[in-house]
Amino acid sequence: MGTHRRIAGLIVLLLVSFSCATQRTTISGTMIVPPDRLDVARYRDIAVLPFDGPTGAETADVLAKVLSSSVFKGAPVFTITDYRKLQGLSADNYDTALSPPLNMERLQELGRALGVKGIYTGKVIIATGETLFTRDRLSNCEEFDLARNKCIRETQTMERCNGAESRFSASVRLVDVASGRTVHEMDVAGEAKDKNCMNQDVTNASRKQTFAGDVLEGVIYILTANTPSVEIIKQLDAARGKAFQRILNVVAPHSVVVEIELKNPGSDIVSREAREKVWQGLEAMQRNDWKSACRLWTEASMLQKEAPTILFDLGVCAEVQEQFNEAENLFKKAAALSGKPEEYAGAALRRIETRRANKELMAWY
Repeated sequence: MGTHRRIAGLIVLLLVSFSCATQRTTISGTMIVPPDRLDVARYRDIAVLPFDGPTGAETADVLAKVLSSSVFKGAPVFTITDYRKLQGLSADNYDTALSPPLNMERLQELGRALGVKGIYTGKVIIATGETLFTRDRLSNCEEFDLARNKCIRETQTMERCNGAESRFSASVRLVDVASGRTVHEMDVAGEAKDKNCMNQDVTNASRKQTFAGDVLEGVIYILTANTPSVEIIKQLDAARGKAFQRILNVVAPHSVVVEIELKNPGSDIVSREAREKVWQGLEAMQRNDWKSACRLWTEASMLQKEAPTILFDLGVCAEVQEQFNEAENLFKKAAALSGKPEEYAGAALRRIETRRANKELMAWY
């Protein structure tokens, strides 16, 4: 028997599941961790220039949008200068100045003109999309026999469906403006699709709309030989966005899923009122009311002194509020009183150590 709810707090999107057999509650949620590459993450004053290959300008715009969506401590992680500012800065022809491929010297020149420390650019490998029109058969059960667990009368309708599917891949690099060297490079890919159906009898049809293809040095380039539909443009932007989300893990603080254990009332709680308050605290968590849960467990600790179960749960309360010293003391005390140091302190203290280190790593933001 399990219950899953969302809980508010510094660790967000918490899911709670109760297991009476194991006498514990497991909380799963997301918390913020440092970038995978701190050296790359320090390039925060940046510009995103058009990529080489098809839809290069549109690709740069989507990457800039994804990077600008990264927020930490209520402020944008990156300061992004729009490369179109060069229209007023460059003495050369604007189109020529930005025409890919851009060599290192040109990238440095453009970066200095924009006043940024790093430049993101790259090469589009695939940017393609399809619009599809199909007829799907849909069965509807009109009468169901519960005894035989079988549908005994059904009707069929035909649905007219249309949608778009797009695929995108690219090589992305970050260039240090001062030195002209590539400090990070990675390949990304993404897909996106959308489908809408309506009950309508139509003739089977399928139409494929894709950009003309060519092969150069073993890499497929999809060229914009015709004008893509609005649906394809929308899905292609979505595919680009999915692909570029991977970059955020490398260059910005991001969220990961963690699991935290709480203790259900055990034999260490003799006071009936204290037990009730512990359960009420767990129920408060189901209502997304973390503050009330912690208050109830504090009240329970006054009724039942030095109960390992309550002290452990209060340690989690302190942890999610980033009161790491208090959490550590409570976990250690619960472990000492229970005589089960690994169960009551092992994973919890290791988690606290990791969270302390993460907080220090992100202190410069």
